Amino acid sequence: MNEIQEVYLYGTRLNTTMDLVSGGGTYSLFVAPMIRCMLRELSEYIKYTFGSAQVIPGITPSILALLGPTSEEPSLLALIGRRRFLALLLAASSPSIYTNRAFEYHHSAEILKERIDRQHVNPSLHGRYRRVIIVLEYALALMALANVATISWNLGIQAIVVVIPILFVVLAWSLSVFIVMHIILGTLTLSSIIFVKSKDALAIMARYIASVVVCRMILLYELAVIRNDRPCTLEVEGSRYDQTQE
Repeated sequence: MNEIQEVYLYGTRLNTTMDLVSGGGTYSLFVAPMIRCMLRELSEYIKYTFGSAQVIPGITPSILALLGPTSEEPSLLALIGRRRFLALLLAASSPSIYTNRAFEYHHSAEILKERIDRQHVNPSLHGRYRRVIIVLEYALALMALANVATISWNLGIQAIVVVIPILFVVLAWSLSVFIVMHIILGTLTLSSIIFVKSKDALAIMARYIASVVVCRMILLYELAVIRNDRPCTLEVEGSRYDQTQE
């Protein structure tokens, strides 16, 4: 054990032999022997609990995609609502966005269309507590962003991931236009985290979901403000969207 630990802490590629049969590779040259030693010493019960806990982070990206906003909603908040910085914070605080059906067109103006026969909040842009609400929105958005950044940083530093996390840096730009591939990469990465207990896995999921829910609530409220204070006329047949300013 001491020899394996010394190789893990102080080993170099020149004095370490790559064991391909046991899972060693270019990026797992030092960590693979340590993992193999730990798994050999653990009981089967502990291995089972670690294996079952991997399911929870694995389904987290799909749950976040169901709870997250669509790509049109932050765009409308930035373009029509003129809340560009808030839209940026909300987009950055949401780890995933809602997955629409492939090759299906959504009319963005439908989001701002008046909701008839529905119970909904009817806020005012010029209310007495509007400034307090704005400050609260920015505070919650910053807290949600800090929460996502913190949990992602801790997972990257303190957890052992089987796949190569550095791939995200290379594929981030291309995956930004492929939502499904983004979810697949997130599922692959989070489900490959090992040595995580079920309690910790639930905490990881809860923190991600909390950020998404907070951002979603702020976004829906702001869209309701836009819908109330900037009425619009919509003609779907003619594909025309007119925005009237008060």
